[in-house]
Amino acid sequence: MKTKRETESGFSLTELMIVVVILGLLAAVSMPMFGKDNTARKGRDFVRQVAQVVQRARFQAMSDRKNMHVQFYRSRVDVYAEDPAGTYVMLSSLSSPIDSATQTLAIWDLLPTGSTAPTGQSSHLTGARANPSATNDPNDLVLTPLGGTLNNGSWTIYIRNELLTAGHPDAGFAIKVTGLTGYVSTQSQVPLP
Repeated sequence: MKTKRETESGFSLTELMIVVVILGLLAAVSMPMFGKDNTARKGRDFVRQVAQVVQRARFQAMSDRKNMHVQFYRSRVDVYAEDPAGTYVMLSSLSSPIDSATQTLAIWDLLPTGSTAPTGQSSHLTGARANPSATNDPNDLVLTPLGGTLNNGSWTIYIRNELLTAGHPDAGFAIKVTGLTGYVSTQSQVPLP
C-alpha cells in the first residue's frame, strides 16, 4: 500500500531571504553595543590589573622584607624594590591597554583616603618616569615589609575610563589601599568628571 504525500514541506526561497535580511539587520544594530561593552570591559580589566599589581607588591614587600614602591603615571604603573643601599630595582610595569594621548584608561590621581575626589587629571601623574627617591613623590605608593603603607596612611587611586561619558557606570573607579594592613579593594561607579 502506497501513501501519498499531500503537501511538500520546507521553506521557500522568499522565506529564507526574509530571515537572512532580519538577521543582517539585527547584527548591524547590535554591533555598536558590542563596541561600547568592549570599551567598558577593558576599563574594568585595567582596574582589576592595577589592584593586582598593588596586591602583589604588598606580598613581595612582606616576603622580601623590603619596601616596594608602586609609581603611578597617567597610563602606566611601575613597581620598584628598594634595596637597603638606597638603590631601586624595577620589577614590573603595567601599561594601559589603550595608549592614546587624548583619551585612554587613565590613572587620574593618588590621594590620601578621605580627600575629595579629583576634578581632573593630576599634573604630577603626567610627567616623565623617574626612579623612586627617598623622599616620597606624590605618585609613589610605598608598601612596607609589615604589609601596610609607609606611615600607615590609607590611599585611594582614582582611575577614569576617558573613552566613556562621565555618566556611564563604568567611567570612574577607585582602588583603596588600607594603611595599616595594606588591604586592597576596588570600587566601581565612582563619579569622576
